[in-house]
Amino acid sequence: MAENVDNVLYLRDRHISNNIASNDMDIVIPPRRSDKSLWTVVRNGIHLRVLLRLAQMGFYGVIQCGPIKYFDNHLITVLVERWRQETHTFHLPVGEATITLQDVAMIWGLNIDGLAVIGRDISYSKSELLQRCTRLLGFTPEANRIKGAHLYLTALRDHCLQHVITDYSTEEQVTQYSRCVALLIMGGCMFPDSESSAVKLMYLQFLEDIDMVNTYSWGSAVLAYLYRELCSTAMGLKVDICGPVHILQIWAWSRLTVFSPDKEQQCSTAPEDAADALQGLPIRPYGAAYIFRISI
Repeated sequence: MAENVDNVLYLRDRHISNNIASNDMDIVIPPRRSDKSLWTVVRNGIHLRVLLRLAQMGFYGVIQCGPIKYFDNHLITVLVERWRQETHTFHLPVGEATITLQDVAMIWGLNIDGLAVIGRDISYSKSELLQRCTRLLGFTPEANRIKGAHLYLTALRDHCLQHVITDYSTEEQVTQYSRCVALLIMGGCMFPDSESSAVKLMYLQFLEDIDMVNTYSWGSAVLAYLYRELCSTAMGLKVDICGPVHILQIWAWSRLTVFSPDKEQQCSTAPEDAADALQGLPIRPYGAAYIFRISI
C-alpha cells in the first residue's frame, strides 16, 4: 500500500507538509486580498439597472454573497498543507475531498456550462489600451493607472464613485459602468492577481458583447485558477495564497462545519430574496448564508 501511495504522491519531497515533519509548525499562509475597491463601490450603492445587467452577465451572485470580514488564516493554511497537486484533492484523515464545479455554481452562482474562458493575451500598446478603456469602460484612465496590460482597481473604483448611474443614464452608459463593476469583481474576487491591486485588461474581450458574457463558463475558470494557486502554494513556491480564496473559505465552512461561523451569525436570506424577486433579480446563492451577517 505504501508503495502505491508513493507512486501517486510522487511530489512528497517538495510538498509544504514537510514543514510539519521538521517541527516548523508556526508557518501561516495568509490570503492576499484585493476586494476593498469592489466593496467600496457596492457600499456606495449600485443602481438597479446596473444590478440587472450584472445578473444578465452572471456575476451578481458574487455581490450578493458580500465580503468576508476576515479569513481564517489557520484553516486556509491547513487546507493548503493537505492539498495534493497530483490528485487535486485535499487528503484528510477521513479521506479525500475537493471543491468542485458544483460547489462553485452553488456558492457564487457562476455559470459552469458554455464556452471556455480562453484567448490570446494580445500585447496592445498603452495608447491602444487607453482607447479600449474609453470605448468599453466609458472613461480614459491616467497613463500611470495602467501597468503593463493591467488596470489598477483603484482607477475603476474612483470612476464608479464619481460617475453614478441614474434613471436618466443612457443604455451605453449603463453597459460601460457594468463592465467596470464586472472588472472589479474579477480583479477583487474571481481572479485576483499576486499584487492584489490590478486586473488584467485581457478580460475586456469577454465583456465586449454583453449578451454573450453569460455564455462563458466562468465557474470553470474560477475553479482552475483556484487549483493553480493551491498547487503552487502547496509546493512551497509562495509565502501567501491569492486567487478566489473567498470561495475556498465558504466551501471549508460548509464542509468542515466545526470551523464555520456560529449559527447566530448566519441568517436566512428569504426576505432579501423576496425583495430581489420583485425587482427581477435572482435569489441569493448558497454562499450568501455564510457571509451576510459577518460582512464588513
